[in-house]
Amino acid sequence: MASQRFIELLTKELTGDILPEEDRELQSLLKTDKLSRQEYELLRNYWIRKETSHIDVHSAFEKIIDKIKIQEEESGILSEFSLNAPVKKKINFLRSWRSVAAIFILVIISSGVYRYFSLPSSHHNTLLANDWQQKITAKGVKSKLILADGTHITLNADSHIKYPAVFDGKTREVYLTGEAFFDVQKDPEHPFIIHTNKINIKVLGTEFNVRCYPNDPAMETTLLRGSIEVTFTDRPSDRIILKPKDKLIIGTNDIKKDIQPVDSSHLNSMNNNKMAPSIPPAPVTEYSLTALTYYRPKDSTIVETSWVDNKFVFRNEDFLSLARRMERWYSVSIHFNDKILESYHFTGLFQKESINEALYALQLTEHFKYKIKGSDVYIF
Repeated sequence: MASQRFIELLTKELTGDILPEEDRELQSLLKTDKLSRQEYELLRNYWIRKETSHIDVHSAFEKIIDKIKIQEEESGILSEFSLNAPVKKKINFLRSWRSVAAIFILVIISSGVYRYFSLPSSHHNTLLANDWQQKITAKGVKSKLILADGTHITLNADSHIKYPAVFDGKTREVYLTGEAFFDVQKDPEHPFIIHTNKINIKVLGTEFNVRCYPNDPAMETTLLRGSIEVTFTDRPSDRIILKPKDKLIIGTNDIKKDIQPVDSSHLNSMNNNKMAPSIPPAPVTEYSLTALTYYRPKDSTIVETSWVDNKFVFRNEDFLSLARRMERWYSVSIHFNDKILESYHFTGLFQKESINEALYALQLTEHFKYKIKGSDVYIF
């Protein structure tokens, strides 16, 4: 069971209110405590994906807020917040209670989830069966596993995959957060399906890479061999078929406009129903279809899958995105003291370089300074 402090830090991270020193405390806890890492991934996935169908988080949240307001009004604490009171003061007050309520809900989820996993298998549904396994990698660590059907998976750093010990249904389904390279055992009678928070990937037998880190601005699916079908959780009727050397890029932030894919020949017919002008369009997922990226012309090194061969490759990548990848690769936290530095672009390849050697190499391309304190790196 997660501690109260752990729940508090996780809540602040999920709601975006975590302070730098609190984030360092959370990362230190995750790095040193295997159980905390497992709880972190489990609770974060349930919060983001809302897989806890037996817990209505939104309803519970509203009830908690309403109950707090009633109790505070009865005790007279809210009397100073009249209609003429400063708006900022009201907002800060409500925000603090929203954080408390979020912590409370996470505690409920934590209790419910772990009680659910401890039940006999006869009480579980297909998704949370007793024989489901999970593999979690920390920052700076990669792992390989072979599933019961012979499918090979390489799991990148700071990633989590959930899979059954034995596939016994009509499909072979796994759940991924982070990045993984799949070499799927061919079985036309039992399609292999990968679930992420934005898309579902259906395959028969193929090699491809999936990157879906929660804090990245985009997620990617890159196909090397075979064929895969991608559907969106917010538009299940849309289907995109990828052929070898295709890369699908999916934005992690929803937008309120229609997005046209780069190559329409990959799409099946889509729902073109138009809404009335007075009704704002529903949020949709932004995506585009491109080709995979080679490190250099006439070079066989593929940027998207180079990590499988222990190569850290980047091509014309902005410093902020590169830093997020370096954090996972080197198990560090990188902080920028100047927003302008985040827009610098780099191309390069690291293999056995330390974080200090890597940053020194980047300095040869763009002018910046850095300081390393333990697992924290400061760019200025």
